[in-house]
Amino acid sequence: RRDGLTRLELDKRWISARTGKRCTSSGFQTQRQKQRVAPAATAKYEGHMDWALRAYQRVLEMFIKIGVDSLKAYNPTAYEILKNNADIKNIPALGSHDNCAFLSVQINMASAVKYESSEFNTRLRLHKYELLSGEGLVGEMSESGTEHFDKSDARAGYTCMIASPFLNGHVNYEPGRFHLLELGFYVILSATLAVLFQGLRYHAGTPARAPPGEEVDPNVTRFVVVLYPPSTALEGNASFTMCAGPRNEPILSVPDAEDYGHCLSVKNANIAQDGPAIMQHISVITVLVRFVIQFMVMMLRQLPIEYNLKIDTDKILEAVSFDEEIKDKDGSIIVRRRTLDPWPNAPPIYGHRKDEYAEMGKCIFELSTHYLSGNSNG
Repeated sequence: RRDGLTRLELDKRWISARTGKRCTSSGFQTQRQKQRVAPAATAKYEGHMDWALRAYQRVLEMFIKIGVDSLKAYNPTAYEILKNNADIKNIPALGSHDNCAFLSVQINMASAVKYESSEFNTRLRLHKYELLSGEGLVGEMSESGTEHFDKSDARAGYTCMIASPFLNGHVNYEPGRFHLLELGFYVILSATLAVLFQGLRYHAGTPARAPPGEEVDPNVTRFVVVLYPPSTALEGNASFTMCAGPRNEPILSVPDAEDYGHCLSVKNANIAQDGPAIMQHISVITVLVRFVIQFMVMMLRQLPIEYNLKIDTDKILEAVSFDEEIKDKDGSIIVRRRTLDPWPNAPPIYGHRKDEYAEMGKCIFELSTHYLSGNSNG
């Protein structure tokens, strides 16, 4: 710690959330106006993992695993429902591959306060003291430190609060509490623990407090990770920012793509809608599936090169089949199932095949020169 702050807070990646100066967001964030979901700014990856990125990664992996395991143990039925929901909507698994419940994470730091806080006999007056002094949960965490409910949470989801207090050896400190106000229930935060609850219900916390007459040890800190179930993503109303696209624009996975009972259409001419009028079935299906492969290569190329990704395009093409009508010898129509042919010149993920394209360009040039010279029969 330095100046009452942890190393994580002192790092340039720490971006204080709107909920308080000692709060930051990780995991995925939702751009509310456009309903877009993308990795939080703290996760900006520029080709290498620095200390802070690794720290955030460890926090996500460790604490989300705790949250998921807690949900599995407490309500396995709810976990299975959320798992199927994530599978249908293709919701990204944050932190742990079996995570289907939590998509947003907030990291909160909380210092201890002087015992004088206990002289205020109402929470409202305590809030006033904390705001004026800059101390306590309200002073450090703004609205996250007071009574509140998380209005952006999914109705069918759970919030998981995981608190890990560091009292720096002070056994006489009051550790603080976490309150579920509507239930008249609280948990004493004397050790690392996880609390699953519905974030749409009012909840709050109180800070650790020093004994009467003692100055506060600035190294006493409560580290809290809150795992959220954002409604926009879990209820299928969000667009996920998948990857970079042409013209410096991101490419989105939109909710319309999950409406499997509805076929999209536009007024503009396009191959999927109008191709069947001018192409054979095998041709229109082949070119569309190849477009998908080209898009897949463009997207996977943006992942770290150490992943050493490979695509078996022939298997992808073979996995697509369709009904084809052919005439028998006697003129009768026979319907058979057909798969797509291999693609010998499929694009690779790594490398640009410059030699192959250069050679092909040379051949095309020679062919055009040959035709223009009048030797089309030669």
